[in-house]
Amino acid sequence: MHLRGGEIPAGNGVPSYLRRWSVRLFALLGGFAVLAVGTPLAIWLMPSPAGSFRAPAGDTLVVLGSGTTDEFPDLDTYWRCVYAARIFHAGSFERLVLSGGMPRKEQTPVASVMAAFLRATGIPADKMLLETSSQSTRENALYVSRLLSTIPAGKVVLVTSDYHTQRASAAFRRVGLPVTVVIVPYVIKHGGQPTLRPMLLWEVLLERLKLLWYRYNGWV
Repeated sequence: MHLRGGEIPAGNGVPSYLRRWSVRLFALLGGFAVLAVGTPLAIWLMPSPAGSFRAPAGDTLVVLGSGTTDEFPDLDTYWRCVYAARIFHAGSFERLVLSGGMPRKEQTPVASVMAAFLRATGIPADKMLLETSSQSTRENALYVSRLLSTIPAGKVVLVTSDYHTQRASAAFRRVGLPVTVVIVPYVIKHGGQPTLRPMLLWEVLLERLKLLWYRYNGWV
């Protein structure tokens, strides 16, 4: 094929403006990747934790599940369970409420997986109440509130991860269940590990979007 002037267009026919924008996009993504891995960006962007790192006395301890991996608590849920076990064994709580439905169809509910883990720490099964239907923080709040309305719950203490405490505590208050929140330092604890930083950043950014969505719908 004969081209005018006998020259082949630069970039094999790709318009120059597309090549410029592609270079800028890759540079932007590369810079973001460096920030995600090389800095504690997740900690900086995390919603301010609502609650206390010290567990108060109470009657009912509520633990929210995040997810599971091969019938074992995922990393986030694992640390919530570890802190819940420590609090329960050290305190005067009468019961432990575990909240979390099936992460995927026909899988074991998160609450049931948490219960198996916590029984292994020495907490008796008859001290646990399981809520196994919820699929969101709003449903955690709604279903736990209904469950506790049938018993003398007393003072309720909620255990969840640092990045999640703001939305969780507001969601529980919104359904009429005041809770005292214990912060599990999940992002704070792992934010210094470069290999986990991208995952943590994703969770924090997603949490930011969820918080906006909950505010828009009046759920917090």
